[in-house]
Amino acid sequence: MTMTKSERIGRLMVLIASLALTADGLLQLASPPSMIEAMKHIGYPADAGPTLAILTFACAALLALPGTSLAGAILTTGFLGGAIAVHVPGGGLFSPPQLICFAIGAFVWVGQVLGDRRLKALLGFENAVNRFGSLYAAD
Repeated sequence: MTMTKSERIGRLMVLIASLALTADGLLQLASPPSMIEAMKHIGYPADAGPTLAILTFACAALLALPGTSLAGAILTTGFLGGAIAVHVPGGGLFSPPQLICFAIGAFVWVGQVLGDRRLKALLGFENAVNRFGSLYAAD
């Protein structure tokens, strides 16, 4: 089965999010002094970087593989949600780390919906498109 244009765009979005998580994991693995200070500021131990890197790499790998992408999206949502919650006491709402986590999460889910016909159907997008004519005529 060939992929439609929206499915290719969705898959690309998920892969870009996976790359962003991989870059973040590499940064956590390196644990530069600024990151260690940020970890201490939010109450994490200074040596938490490598552990967080492993979790981040796992989410990125699951997202990157088409067969596990949905599970990766669910785990990434929980991981990023936790990151957002951890930053609330330290920086209040809408701090840059929270906005970045929210943007990556939104990118993952928009990509998932665009890239997976079954997910579109489950959420009811396929029926809405069929009722009002093809919104994906260019696909």
